Parts: sequence; structure tokens; C-alpha cells
Amino acid sequence: MAATTCPRPRTRSKPPLVAVIGTTGVGKTDLGVELALALRQSRSTESTPTPTTAQVINHDSMQCYRGLDTITNKATEEEMRGVPHHLMGFLEPGQDWSIDELEKVDVLPICVGGTSYYLQHLIFPNQLVGDTPAQLPATGHSRSTSPTAPSSPPPTPPPVRTVADLDHFPPPLKDTITSLPPELLSLFLAIPALPDISTPDSFPPSFPLHVLPPRLRSPTTLTPALYRLLSEVDPKSAERWHWRDIRKVHRALDIVWQGKRWEDVVQEQTAQPAEGPRFRTLIFWLFAEKESLHPRLDRRVDKMIERGLLDEIDELWQIANRPGAEPTNYSKGIYQSIGYKEFEPYLSLKHRDPTRTLENDAELRRLFEQGLQEMKSSTRQYAKRQVKWIKTKLLPEVRASGNGEVEVFLLDASDLEHWQDNVRKPALDILTSFLDDSQALPDPESLSETAAKHLAAPQAAAPDALAKRSCLICSGDPARPFMVEERDWDNHLRTRSHRMALKRAARALERQKYLEQRAAGFADATDGKEEAGPPPA
Repeated sequence: MAATTCPRPRTRSKPPLVAVIGTTGVGKTDLGVELALALRQSRSTESTPTPTTAQVINHDSMQCYRGLDTITNKATEEEMRGVPHHLMGFLEPGQDWSIDELEKVDVLPICVGGTSYYLQHLIFPNQLVGDTPAQLPATGHSRSTSPTAPSSPPPTPPPVRTVADLDHFPPPLKDTITSLPPELLSLFLAIPALPDISTPDSFPPSFPLHVLPPRLRSPTTLTPALYRLLSEVDPKSAERWHWRDIRKVHRALDIVWQGKRWEDVVQEQTAQPAEGPRFRTLIFWLFAEKESLHPRLDRRVDKMIERGLLDEIDELWQIANRPGAEPTNYSKGIYQSIGYKEFEPYLSLKHRDPTRTLENDAELRRLFEQGLQEMKSSTRQYAKRQVKWIKTKLLPEVRASGNGEVEVFLLDASDLEHWQDNVRKPALDILTSFLDDSQALPDPESLSETAAKHLAAPQAAAPDALAKRSCLICSGDPARPFMVEERDWDNHLRTRSHRMALKRAARALERQKYLEQRAAGFADATDGKEEAGPPPA
């Protein structure tokens, strides 16, 4: 596909920023280092106002943790090749760091990492309000959002609110809430006292069960009840989420506690002019088709095992299971890393009976193999979520900025044997043009068919296309409905699982009719005998 150029504004009012994004295991670290080394080499003899060197800024949420290099896949000293890397591990207490420091020394920051949320917030500040936890009205109490250190006294839990705390709400919203059934009203008043919940199947440590209505003191009953509550007080917000997405449902109820519904938040965001991008940004999206990426990810997990992953996880396990420690919260800190939860059953058995080894115990071997396969599966699922975020969050924000200050170029890294032609060379050429005001950047969709396919703006969806719709046929329990996005509804109706559910429902209906007819016939026969009177003697 021939390269074409597209005009974009040239301005020095904003500092430059380069970023490398993509799924895990696609080569982000390598490209980030190669860009920095190439810039150093090409600019060392030139007199130019542009940056003369580059340094890497980590924006991976797990690599911010000190130590644990294997489970977080940190770049090794050898892989860094002398390029300074920042935010790779927690800073020491009392230290701080800002990306502004690099501007002072004429350094081009190259952000590298898989957590595109962090990068998006860096480029487009305050544009993710709808996806962040709402702040509750000040009442002298605040929700605890993270576990307390073992040496700290437990915080005083916020009290359950009363109906009097709703006085600042708009009258229509207040009337809706006070008209709730007693159990749901009690649940709504308890929302500010609940800590963050990350999974619909278990509660985090020290969960305040006592603030909940008695019937809802179990994840199996609380999760659907929270969604039902949101559906009652803010139906439009409930349409956006699956009932099992308890984190989002919980945050949506936080917004209601601000005296707002989702429509109010949308209106506020629309009325507030966007700040625009903070930097003049060049983003390289390294992309690999799943047919080549998945085997690569599996091999990467195997390599992590060889490099001592289990030893690191064992250290975490011993910290999490020390005397007096609270139950592990898999939604907090380093325990979110893929690998810990998957191998936790294996480590638990190993520590309960140290005489067991992989060589002499079949059950321990089974748990190890199970953890290995689950880690590989979780890694593939994580890669899918990374791509989804880029497509549904980052790219729309870039398109909405619409002023050419942020450009995204997809580089096809599916075939590593063609890394030089498909990734390194085009990236260096584009970087050179980006830093030179006299050169125009190529059209991002012109680099390859893969780039054209994944960078093209999707067709505008109807406002309610993302709304969730319940399929009663596929729902085993009405309180836990099977939900499908409106735009996928027609496709769902053609799926094998839905057709099979239809057949099961039809058979169940036929059987019910048969039993009703049989019962009615038996009743008619009995009535006829009674009317005929007793048989003759």
C-alpha cells in the first residue's frame, strides 16, 4: 500500500511525547529502546532545537512495583541497553518525579507500557471522569479504598446513611429513592460504607457485612441486588453495564450518591470544554494477530517459569499468609499480577505439606499444570482487553481531539522475522518526520492493510447501541440475566446457544401444557364420577 501524507498543524507550543503501546509480549520494550538509541545516534552531530536524546517512561501499572521483576516482566539491564528508564519500580519514600523534569534537559520522553489508561490520562487530562470513582458528599467520613498497613489501626468505618442525608438530592431523584422497597432502600443507604468490590463472586478482606440487609450478606445475593438497585434509581446507567460488572455498578451508585444520574454526568462533560492534549504526541501501536500472538504469549509464560516466577510468587504468598495478615485481596496492588492467583492453590498445598514435590506427588503436579494453563489463558484474555481499551477508549479520544496533535501509527508485529521492515524502519522514519517540522507524516492507514483495518473509524453507532439487553430465554435465573449489547442482539439470536435454549424452553412449555391438560382431564374424570353418583349395589 503506497504511503501518502496528511497535513497536520506544526506547533512548538506543546512539548513532544512519543509512546509505544500494545498487548503484552508484542515487543514494546525493544522498540522503545531502539527509538531512544536511534535518536541519540542521529542527533549527536546535528545542531537542532529538537530533543537530542530520549529516555523511557514506564506506564505499566504492575512494573511500578519494586522488585518482582519476573512476574511483572520488567526490562532487564541488558534489554535497556543503557537507555535510562523511569518509574520502573516504586520510588524511595520522600522522592518524587515528574515528566516535566525531562523537558528541562532537552530529553524526549518515550512512554512504554501496556496500561493505556495511564497514557491516555497523561495525554488527555481529566477526560476519563465517567470511568473514575465518584467522590461522595463530605460528611466527616470517607470510604476506605485500599487495605491498611498492618501497623496502622483500622479506620473507623463510615456509618450507614439515613434518609435525612438525601435532602440535597433533586426532588425527583429523592422521591425515586425513598419509594424503593425496604431492602433496596437499606442497601442504598449502606453504599457509602461499602469498600470497593472487584469481583462478583467474593468479598474483599474485612468487608462490613453488618451494614447490609441480612439477605444480602452473600456475594450471590448482593451482586444482583446492586444491579437491581441501580436499575431502579438510574435506569440509563444500568443499561451501560452487565449485572456482574460489580465494580462499575458500584461506582455508578456512587454517582447517584452525589445527587446525580448518568444523564447529568454526560451533560456536565459535554458542557465542559475539553482541555485538549497535553503534549504533541506520536503513538506507536504494536499489533500482532492472535494467531501469532497467542503461541508467543504461551512461550513467554514458560520462559517466566524458567526465570524463577514461582520463587517470586512464593515470596508474595508468604507475605500474604504471614501471621495476622488479612485475606488476600486480588484486586489490590501486586496481587493483581497475572500468575499469583493462578498458582495460589499450588503454593497453598506445597506449604501445607513441604514433603510434596512435583516429582513425587500427583496432586501437586496437577495443581501446577492447572496454574500454568490458567496463567496462559489469563494472559491471552488480558491481551484481548488491552486491544479493546485501545480501540474503544484511546482511539476515539484521539479522533475527537481532531487537531493532529496526537497521531497513532499501527505497526504490524505479527511476524518477528520481518521486525526490521515492518516495525523498526517505519517507526524510525516516522519519528524523524515527527521531530522535523519541515516533513509531513504519512497517512497512518497507509502503512499496511492491518493498519487500515484497525485504525479506520468504526461506523457511528446509535446512542443506545451499547445498552445491555436481557435475554430471558438464555437466563437461568431472572435475577441473574444473560445480557447482550443491543448492537449484538441480532447476532445473539442466531447463536447456537440461543437456539438450543429456545428448544429447551419449547420442550419445557410443551411438558407444562401436557401436565396441565393431564391434570385437567383427571379433574374432569373425577367430577364426572361424582356427578354420576355411587355405583349400584
